[in-house]
Parts: sequence; C-alpha cells; structure tokens
Amino acid sequence: MVDTIKDIVKRASGVFGLINSFRHEYWPAGVLNQLEVKYNLKPEHMLRLGYLRRRMPGIKSNYYSLFIYDRTAARDRRLSVRDIKDIYNSPELLLFRGSISGDGTVHLGRVNSYENN
Repeated sequence: MVDTIKDIVKRASGVFGLINSFRHEYWPAGVLNQLEVKYNLKPEHMLRLGYLRRRMPGIKSNYYSLFIYDRTAARDRRLSVRDIKDIYNSPELLLFRGSISGDGTVHLGRVNSYENN
C-alpha cells in the first residue's frame, strides 16, 4: 500500500504541491504511511496538507519534530506558513504533530481534526 501512495504522491506532487514547498523535498514515506494506515487519510485528503520539520535542539543525531498542517485552510485564510512560528500563531491549522528519527521511525499524534477547521 505504501508503494501505491508513493506513486500517487510522486505524480501529484508537481501539480498539487505534496513536495515540501520551502525545501522542495518529498514527504518522508513513513509519514505518508502513518497518515494512510493509522489515520485512514485518503490521497485526496493528504493533498490538503503541508508539513514543516525542525531539527530537535540538543540532539546530535538526525531527529526532527514534524508539524503537519492544513495547507488549504491556510491559503483560504490568506496565511503564509513558512516556519514553526506561523503554526504557533494559528494553532487551529495544526492537524498532526510528531517526530521522525534518522532511521525513518515516525511517531505522529492527531492534534486537530478536519471538522474543526
């Protein structure tokens, strides 16, 4: 199933922006997998999402905090999400928060739901 979602993401990324627009990186496969399997999000719902990641301070290994937000709602409200401060200023946009380690291990938790946005 992960291969299917990766193919969809690769095809849709140029059109719908599933590339992290600020760094031009593809979403980590483990994040997409959790969104699909654990949270039952369909590809059309994932196309609404944007993500930011921030290196965890004080940790020497590759370990990042993840912030997944409703990119479409931000655009509708004419908000620009460029860094973590923008998410903190509009917490209703934040849908999932978690972390990813250098080996690809992902931990995600739901913060808000689509119904609230």
